[in-house]
Amino acid sequence: MLGENLKSAREQCGFTQEKLAETVNVNRVNLACFENGTKVPSLAVITRIADTLNCSIDGLLGREKFIIRKED
Repeated sequence: MLGENLKSAREQCGFTQEKLAETVNVNRVNLACFENGTKVPSLAVITRIADTLNCSIDGLLGREKFIIRKED
């Protein structure tokens, strides 16, 4: 669930894996692993990802409906 939601949010926000990885200070290979489910990000990393993609951690984890928040 996390991987699918992460990839969907990244694409909706127009980020490449490379750009998102650079923005949240992780290796692109690790980000790819998060998306394909072979690794799980730390809480600190998932928080940076959610903040960058302007979505909730619960949304990324599939605990609530996944919504990208719009800027006011």
